[in-house]
Amino acid sequence: MARCHAMVELIEYMQPKGRVRFARLDEIAAHVRSEVAAGWTQRVDRLPFWPAPLSGIPIEKGVRAD
Repeated sequence: MARCHAMVELIEYMQPKGRVRFARLDEIAAHVRSEVAAGWTQRVDRLPFWPAPLSGIPIEKGVRAD
């Protein structure tokens, strides 16, 4: 019930802001399909952003540096 209450609070907070769209997943999928058909392409971010660990930032135990 706590999650439901939090979701209701979030929706009630967002609605008066305007420019907020609430849609079901099938509506979102249809919108994305129509945008792709019209020529939209998604942005792809390559990770990591840096080719090597940043200097001055210690590698924590258990964190891979490769």
